Amino acid sequence: MERGIITKKQLDKALEIQTHKGGLIGQILVAMGHATEEEIAQAITVQYGFPYLPLKGYDIDNAVINIIPEHVARQYHLIPIDRIGETLTIAM
Repeated sequence: MERGIITKKQLDKALEIQTHKGGLIGQILVAMGHATEEEIAQAITVQYGFPYLPLKGYDIDNAVINIIPEHVARQYHLIPIDRIGETLTIAM
């Protein structure tokens, strides 16, 4: 709402759906057509203080991807995208 993407009425309706059916509020808003996945991702990164990095067209080295086992990446919904020295950058 603070970013002007949705209205209070749209949020209230999404919260009502979430109460009855469960699910993530962002996914519900996207399914309702009130926001895009990118708008939700940008809002979440602002909320948690992380930078937003669209990965479309981002070239990720296979050696970096293989640093984290696939089952761990799937469990935590992350992907390693870059490594500089001992610092590994991940996207979630």
